[in-house]
Amino acid sequence: MLNKNTEVLLHLSLAQKVGPATVFKILHKLFLDQNPDLLNPDWSEIAQNGINLDLQVIYDCSTSDFVNKFGLLQTCARQIYDCVSDSQVLEQELALAEKNSIKIIDILSSEYPEILRQIHFPPIVLYVSGAMLDRQVKHFGVVGARSADEYALRAIQNILPTLISNGWVIVSGGANGADTMAHKTTLNASGKTVVVLGSGLLCPYPENNVDLFKKVVQSGSTVISPFPLNRRPDKGTFPARNRIISGLSHGCLVVQAAIKSGALITARCALEQGRLVFAIPGRIDDNLSAGCNELIKQGAKPVSNANDILEEFGESLQRGFFKAAVSAERQMEIGASVFAKATTDGSTLRQSSGQAFEPTGPLVLRSEPNERLEASPRARLLNPLILSDLRCEAEQIVSKDRPAVPAEATKGEDPILHNFDKSYTLDELLIKTGLNFDELQDKLFNLQLEGKVKQNFTGAWEKHGT
Repeated sequence: MLNKNTEVLLHLSLAQKVGPATVFKILHKLFLDQNPDLLNPDWSEIAQNGINLDLQVIYDCSTSDFVNKFGLLQTCARQIYDCVSDSQVLEQELALAEKNSIKIIDILSSEYPEILRQIHFPPIVLYVSGAMLDRQVKHFGVVGARSADEYALRAIQNILPTLISNGWVIVSGGANGADTMAHKTTLNASGKTVVVLGSGLLCPYPENNVDLFKKVVQSGSTVISPFPLNRRPDKGTFPARNRIISGLSHGCLVVQAAIKSGALITARCALEQGRLVFAIPGRIDDNLSAGCNELIKQGAKPVSNANDILEEFGESLQRGFFKAAVSAERQMEIGASVFAKATTDGSTLRQSSGQAFEPTGPLVLRSEPNERLEASPRARLLNPLILSDLRCEAEQIVSKDRPAVPAEATKGEDPILHNFDKSYTLDELLIKTGLNFDELQDKLFNLQLEGKVKQNFTGAWEKHGT
């Protein structure tokens, strides 16, 4: 049985196009109203001390209250009001969760992972299938290409069993390729893993990994999602998933990644969140290693064995002691099992292309101090390398009466880039470009992959180099 505040936060999270940034505005105002002695509390303070908030007052608010009291746009306020006025929306979600033995934890709960709560605008609720997230254990993220090849598998098999034997829980995104290899290798090494889905728990993606997700739960591990149970995946859900993978983890290893890839975005998220980033170096003529090699040039630590990771957390193994956590014969068995099932269509995994790639330019870094990077000398080297991430806080929509962008104004230039004469929030861009929410989100996603736009520390969008 959920407490009343969890139900309210769940209800708010079910409103379309409403995410953590908007819910934070509401919580911030309610927290100030109920704690008038505190001056401008930040998200972390509210999350840690908001357990006694009375969120039921939300149900007494009108659309104009959401606009005038909480500072929301009219359209966003209407979305929230319509959602929280419909009790059936909440009741259906709660019934589905109970029917499928899915647990729900909210940002104010003591069960919410503290390390995740500290990131910029963490998910308001988490849906959990299987074991609850253990706040006391160490989590390590592993990401890579969906078309990961035998080299990635060998690297994962060489590194993960030793991490697992040292008490690390492996976190990844459940995707085909490197993610699948990481989850299966962990299970075969009798370790614990966390799958972070880019969809609702009742619409697991990719569908060919449904059996893997079931096995994860049955083995005592965990599958989680920040999305409503029946939410299908789209371009907006995967960046949000990537932020949670890195946000849950103390460090993140990129196994294989192209220059323009979701795995590289996860690495950016990890750095922006103050996490240590590691990368498997690869051949200079392999497109799948281009992203990893670029990360290493920018300061990520190259990894050839598990000790390269462990020493950053004060867990160095003695020289001569280091050895595989499973026998060579068992590695072969694991490899045959994992490698045969790691793609969507069951075809042979991609071999390294052998084709040369052309660099698309360096990753743009920004300096931002972060106390969580002070654990080791290598961490201090990484401290300035805090990258802009692709946040999923693009959540407020505006009226359909937007002015169209004149054709002559954007001739020869992307219509979005044309509008970046300064930093803009998402709702400002919606008005300036005339695009609808989904179109704008897709274009920003692609432009960030191309390195043309970024988000600054306030969450506003701007051109790289501004």
